[in-house]
Amino acid sequence: GAQGMALPVGSVQLTPSQEGVYISDLKVAPEHRRQGLAGQLIDAALRTARSHGHRVAQLEARPDSPADVAPSVLVSMYRKLGFQSAGISKRGNPLMERRY
Repeated sequence: GAQGMALPVGSVQLTPSQEGVYISDLKVAPEHRRQGLAGQLIDAALRTARSHGHRVAQLEARPDSPADVAPSVLVSMYRKLGFQSAGISKRGNPLMERRY
């Protein structure tokens, strides 16, 4: 059987940008949501970025699918994590950034 298979409970992508880093593809498995995992993933991403000398992280509050979670829910989650609204992305989603 599939015993001992480790399934990732969450992941996040970091891309260097002109300003610093761009955080995308933040994913947390549905059964592991609401446990602070997104915050831990973002914290880890920011630590990595800082260790490479970056000082700004930006992200787009864009759900994988609209049925998944509302953008406004994402915005308030990222606010709790220290991000501030920084306008609208090219795709028309809330853009947020955090300086550290």
